[in-house]
Amino acid sequence: MTAFERRLEVIKFMMFHNEPVLRSEIMDLIHLSQTGTLAVLKELRDCGFIKYSGVSGYSSYVITDKVKEIFKF
Repeated sequence: MTAFERRLEVIKFMMFHNEPVLRSEIMDLIHLSQTGTLAVLKELRDCGFIKYSGVSGYSSYVITDKVKEIFKF
């Protein structure tokens, strides 16, 4: 298991149990990724923590209510 995979599993676990996750931890995860930011976003989307949003010709990822609660946005 790579450092990226370990970090991703820890973040998934923390989010699942409604533990606070710092934004810097997500950024660290992106930096550890060998495949880049899009792969990290896909992993987080697959976990239900972010969702894809296409509005007025623009497409982006937005955080879900679950993550808003965890991050206290």
